[in-house]
Amino acid sequence: MNAPGDSWTSLEELVAKLAETPVLDANLPLHTYLLHADPDSRASCLLVQFPVGWKRGTGTYSCAEHAVVLEGEIILDDQAWTSTKGFIVPGGITRRETFTPHGALAVAWFGGAPRWTSGGEPLSKPSCEPWQGDNPINPIEPIGSIGAFDEVDVTNRRWRHNLQSSESEAQSDSGIIRYQWPSP
Repeated sequence: MNAPGDSWTSLEELVAKLAETPVLDANLPLHTYLLHADPDSRASCLLVQFPVGWKRGTGTYSCAEHAVVLEGEIILDDQAWTSTKGFIVPGGITRRETFTPHGALAVAWFGGAPRWTSGGEPLSKPSCEPWQGDNPINPIEPIGSIGAFDEVDVTNRRWRHNLQSSESEAQSDSGIIRYQWPSP
């Protein structure tokens, strides 16, 4: 794992370091690698590999989940999320089902400790919505005070945890998905 502010880390190289992770209500374990964690809030960022045919039933996470798909397809509440597509599921919202028919690789952020509760009453609409990253530029705050954020370069499959950004960098990298700690 890189220290804050270090250069990019290849996500392809980390795939070999993925650890089997049992998942409540799923038919198969996931394979994960912890990229970053906040010890106070217990928020985390993970590289996640979903095996072919992975399926999880109805339930709710206690915190928000943001994710970007790097390869494959994740079907969540009948919505398909494919390579370079990001989504967010607010905390406390019940999901009907998550499925990866052909497997998938993604980066996922949890806004706190991701406690799963089985069952629940799903919404009549999908639990998730598109997410293209957080905008790290806050016009009220000076550039140096925006806080920490993760960046995922979906084109080159790399990740880094960064403590600051420049306005020109933030506006010029269209292939970069950013997650601000804590996410707005």
